[in-house]
Amino acid sequence: MLEAFLNPTIARLVVTVDADGPSVAQLCRIVAGAERRHGTSDTYPASLPGDDTLLMGRMIAAAAATTGFALSLTGSLLRLPRLPDLVAVPPTLADHLPRLRRELERRLGPEGTDMFFGVVNATAAALTLSPTAAAAEAATRAMLAAEAWTGRLTWRRHEPGLGSRPVPDDAASAPRSVPTPADGPAERYANRIGAIGLGAAAVAGVLSRNPDTAGAAALAAVPKPLRTVREAFGCAMSRGLAARHDALVLRPGALRTLDRVDAIMIDPRAFYVDELMVSRILGVQDSQRTRAWEAVRAALDNGELSPGWHDLADIPGAGGAPARR
Repeated sequence: MLEAFLNPTIARLVVTVDADGPSVAQLCRIVAGAERRHGTSDTYPASLPGDDTLLMGRMIAAAAATTGFALSLTGSLLRLPRLPDLVAVPPTLADHLPRLRRELERRLGPEGTDMFFGVVNATAAALTLSPTAAAAEAATRAMLAAEAWTGRLTWRRHEPGLGSRPVPDDAASAPRSVPTPADGPAERYANRIGAIGLGAAAVAGVLSRNPDTAGAAALAAVPKPLRTVREAFGCAMSRGLAARHDALVLRPGALRTLDRVDAIMIDPRAFYVDELMVSRILGVQDSQRTRAWEAVRAALDNGELSPGWHDLADIPGAGGAPARR
């Protein structure tokens, strides 16, 4: 082993070995043994765009969803016998209700949960012969697989730079606690409408004595579009940033939580440029502000102003209050 250091940016241990050094499997066993000895947390590490497990999981889920769509469509055309819609209710609710899905993610991890639901939902669609639901599932899984593939290609371009920046041994390392973001409006709505729909489905099943009616009512109340639209937005943003700006999105899940943002703080220094510009005008009525602003800009373009505060009375057509550039 030539070098080993912890890269906090990507939360990974970067190891460099020589030609006759340990293999990847041996290194994994060494790290796993060290984690067991020191009693590390049982939480799953965040995946990176270049991880094989992320891409393989999404490819498996996409393949399962496509197979489920083909089987359900074939069964519908051939009018084969099917199971009632009630069979698809438990996995659909667990997938689209944030409260239930979060519990599974704690046990299986985000990627494991995603692959699990991809296979289970495809199986349920095939057994209930629901080509419409299967088509929507296949489209979503195809988008996620495309996002993972784009992320992997972008990661391969950026990995040499990201993985070659060791942190000095004497650098201060303060523990950083990142709280789990609170549920946004979409999550709260999904949890609420899912519970209401489940109750309404139970009432419909009791009154009709028909499991198909109860299952159809429960599935109709599931807020599927919320998650589908969010995934589509996240995939489009992630792929667009990579294609147009060669940007590597380390945590694509963050793009799915932008609806929870209620305020944006921007450092004014980000707007600093080499040229002078008007930044503020004070003491002017709103009805006169546009005229004063244009007069100040004209004076600035003509080279009549220097950095700092100026009296508007000294600027032709501006008025009589101070301005700042």
